[in-house]
Amino acid sequence: MKIAVLSSASGGGAGIAAYRIYQALKTYQADNCIVDFIDMTVIGRVDDCVSPPQSATNETISNTHYTADFATDIRHHVIKLLLNYDAINIHWSSYLLTTAELLELAKSGIRIVFTLHDFYYMTGGCHYPSSCRQYLKACKLCPQVNTAVMSQKEVEVAHEIKREIFAFENVILTAPSEYIVNKALAANIVPRDRAKTIRNAYEPLANKKPVKRNDGKTHILVIADSFYEIRKQLQLAIDGFKEAAKSNPAIVKRLAVHLVGRLDSEVVAQLAPLGYEIRIHGHISDHEAIVDVYCGCDYLLTPSIDDNWPNILVESASYGVVPIVGPGHGCEEFVKAFKHGEVFSGYTKEAVSKSLQNAIATKTKEVDTIFVEQSSDTHKPLKVSHEYMSVLS
Repeated sequence: MKIAVLSSASGGGAGIAAYRIYQALKTYQADNCIVDFIDMTVIGRVDDCVSPPQSATNETISNTHYTADFATDIRHHVIKLLLNYDAINIHWSSYLLTTAELLELAKSGIRIVFTLHDFYYMTGGCHYPSSCRQYLKACKLCPQVNTAVMSQKEVEVAHEIKREIFAFENVILTAPSEYIVNKALAANIVPRDRAKTIRNAYEPLANKKPVKRNDGKTHILVIADSFYEIRKQLQLAIDGFKEAAKSNPAIVKRLAVHLVGRLDSEVVAQLAPLGYEIRIHGHISDHEAIVDVYCGCDYLLTPSIDDNWPNILVESASYGVVPIVGPGHGCEEFVKAFKHGEVFSGYTKEAVSKSLQNAIATKTKEVDTIFVEQSSDTHKPLKVSHEYMSVLS
């Protein structure tokens, strides 16, 4: 059996997850399949006229990326290449394949398994619909699109084509979180028998173990990459630390804040005057380096207001890092799945502060091995590869 795993790139959240699935299939299913990873280096990118590279959001509800795709181009050499495979696993393939090409592939009868890392394949173009729920039926008069880039009619057509793609019985929908799968079912994109939750694959680094410390502090990791994207709520995380210092001044000496990302200096400017110990790690692209940071932390604070099944939770849990997250989406699902972590009562600085104080109060000196084992077992590449073979075959 020949399988192609497709993603626009091997980097970025979706690209990393896609490449890990490719590696899992290649390593553990070699007797059952031949697998290739296909990105832009293999087939090139979609023409900018068909899918403009800039975000098409108007930022009225959310400023999360909005991908315009006019579904007007079919590159027949690309279709011919992909039809050499028995099955294809499509991850985030914006700018790699057009919506029209996806429809052409669906019509061919080839087995197609979509792995959704956000909402894009069930909307007219937005990656996270925020408070908008029009995608449940039809993306008419989209409130989030910049009509200077993509007209309202083109949004509606893009959404209709996606629903047409998933109507074919040879098209399967998967996602690493039940949250996304259930949203797809609520939208009636696919029936229950063609939708499945399959977690991300991750193999922990065998030579990396949590660091034992005697400083008496609770170490919390914050990813400081974007103040701009509303969905990620970095400012809310900072405001939570500020509120914690205000309501319980003693907490400042009990916390060490680890920052990873390009905007660490902006975070330091807000938190350092309060007296927090801050450890700056900067932007990290090397996986082993970020694992070293995980191994030095007790908690990971990720305050996104909407998310799927983030790689950072999957990875950090393998090294005993417990999540502190917001309610109502895949991050809360992660906490409930492994029965470890803190979930804010709401998206307020007071709720974040309370969760930070709870984390300090419940912290133990030892890493919870059951939590680590359960998380690691769930994401074992061998297990995940078997689950993917069950839907690709």
